Amino acid sequence: MQDQTRRYLAVIAAASLWGVSGVVAKALFNEQIPPHVLIEIRLTGAAVVGLAYLLAFRRHALRQAWASRGPIFVLGLVLAFTQFAYYAAINLTNVATAIFLQ
Repeated sequence: MQDQTRRYLAVIAAASLWGVSGVVAKALFNEQIPPHVLIEIRLTGAAVVGLAYLLAFRRHALRQAWASRGPIFVLGLVLAFTQFAYYAAINLTNVATAIFLQ
């Protein structure tokens, strides 16, 4: 498969998963799961998968990331806040409004 085709497929997959995640989040909020719990699950899962990938395939990248852990920690806090704001908007309104606000 050509690199350009793989890139297009990656963009389509990312956009599809992002769109589905808002709808799934709203369904979970309707089941009385609070936004902070969903964010904890999502970010912890992403961290575990990312760390496992780095340990298995790119240990040198993990060493480089550890060397600049301060900025990465700040980035993690910013991403957590962004996720909370997005999911709080979905919880209080609907997916379309949350996307618009984002």
